[in-house]
Amino acid sequence: MDNESRTGGQGRPRGATRGAGAPAQPRRQDGRQSGGKPMYGKSAPVRDKSGYGRPDGAKPRYGKPDAPRADKPGYGRPDGTKPQYGKPDAPRADKPGYGRPDGAKPRYGKPDVPRADKPGYGRPDGVKPAYGRGSGAAGQSVQARAKGASAARVAALEALLEVGRQGAYSGLALDRVLKKHALGDADRRLCTELFYGCLEKRLYLDYAIHPYLRRPFDDEVMDEILRMAVYQALFLTRIPENAICSEAVELVRLRGREALCPVTNGILRAFLRRESDVPLPQDPQQRLSLDTSTPLWLIQALQAQLGPEQAEAFLRAPQDRSMTVRVNTLNWTAQELSQWLTQNGYSFRQTPLQDAFSVQGGALASSEPFMKGQIAIMGLASMLACRALGVKNGWHVLDACAAPGGKSCYIGQLMSGTGRVTAMDLHPHRVELISAYAKRMRLDNVRPRVADASQMDESLYERMDAVLVDAPCSGLGVLHHKPDIKYTVSSEQLTQLPQTQRAILESAAQAVRPGGVLVYSTCTILEAENAAVVRGFLKDHPEFALEGLEQHLPEPYAGSVRDGMVQLMPQQDGTDGFFIARMCKAGRKR
Repeated sequence: MDNESRTGGQGRPRGATRGAGAPAQPRRQDGRQSGGKPMYGKSAPVRDKSGYGRPDGAKPRYGKPDAPRADKPGYGRPDGTKPQYGKPDAPRADKPGYGRPDGAKPRYGKPDVPRADKPGYGRPDGVKPAYGRGSGAAGQSVQARAKGASAARVAALEALLEVGRQGAYSGLALDRVLKKHALGDADRRLCTELFYGCLEKRLYLDYAIHPYLRRPFDDEVMDEILRMAVYQALFLTRIPENAICSEAVELVRLRGREALCPVTNGILRAFLRRESDVPLPQDPQQRLSLDTSTPLWLIQALQAQLGPEQAEAFLRAPQDRSMTVRVNTLNWTAQELSQWLTQNGYSFRQTPLQDAFSVQGGALASSEPFMKGQIAIMGLASMLACRALGVKNGWHVLDACAAPGGKSCYIGQLMSGTGRVTAMDLHPHRVELISAYAKRMRLDNVRPRVADASQMDESLYERMDAVLVDAPCSGLGVLHHKPDIKYTVSSEQLTQLPQTQRAILESAAQAVRPGGVLVYSTCTILEAENAAVVRGFLKDHPEFALEGLEQHLPEPYAGSVRDGMVQLMPQQDGTDGFFIARMCKAGRKR
């Protein structure tokens, strides 16, 4: 809108002050112009207050003279500048830059020109000095320099904050960050080590740094930065101490906490000057809790079920960072996968399953075979649960808790692409993950479906040859791959989960036809979520019986079957902590 249309007539000229061009108003007898603000009941200027109601509009000086005073240099100066409180207005020889006409603040005795010993000091462009580092390329920001110097640490911090703030799954958070940042192989390895190391050792790292904090930061960013620095100092001995401190300070600056840079440096310097290792408490449970970074209540729960020795063995099981890769035998072979891994420099070994390999490191999720659906990344124990179904070509199978789709697609592959796998999940966005998974693997026999597994659709009653219930659980069996679970699971959840698991198992059992198979599995090691759920179900459903699990598992896992169920443990089986039970329904078998 132009000026004229805004005022309804001819607008005032651009740049003119409000009221410019308007005719002067006649002055009233009380000294105010017509239309002026009232003097709050007062008419003429007050005589006993010098300067009050002055025509120049200046505020009164509350009885003080308007003219300069000899006892206060600069007082009442006509240029309107504030007095220098008895100090001369001209520059002083003892303080360079004092009283400069350009209004710049003095540098407290330091020269205004750049110094050779401090690059960037006193630069006319106003850029802050680089704290002893070279300024680099012209115009390069502090954030760009910090990010370039600490690419792996910047990525690791971002992933840690995503887990801590948003509750993201650790593996998915790290994958997203690695795809976002263009990191070389060395930086990818360092980022992964820092990320999982800080998650696995969180309680221990907090305990180690606590004596050096005057008070908690109450800031997630600062907590994660300090954990990363302490982890490097205690577990990555090849990184110099100066690099640990400087990189931590750069991360603090990058995250907009400039004022905390000296504090961070001081804390870490004090920690690095310690004369001995971090002492642990004498109490056995507290000592194990800190040494394994496991909450004390969870230590007590594991010891109550497994006993002190087995609980400690489980928590201290070797942390295998390898991934299990299975081949899609519908369009590739295990031999071709083995050759491809060898040609691309991967370290790998064959698993007890002929179609799966354990692979160390590498970005397989972005590789060409992965994109073409020739391979999939899937836990070995999850593959065993699918094999426990003993599916045959042409079967109709229900995967009751299917997202993100790995189990459904493996079942469809085991049936050579025949039959049908109904893959159910409660949430539409998770069902979309199943669809994308099946499309990538080129499996047309997987049919995703939005449905609540705890309330079975009557149209599915006794229609399925096999049903897999991989029930939602506490996930304690996969702590070594998903260490964040230790800090998110609660004792209340452990009490409520068996009820949810039993409800899903009861509902899914209705879909099993006479002579069909029902497999119940979880990725936890707690009996209340596993064997207790199965025994309670069998007590109320005598038409089902535990049967035939051993013949569907390869050695050495078949030897671990007890009473028709198997509880896999990382310290003895080399897999995730996983439970599998196979039940058959009375009737004629197909």
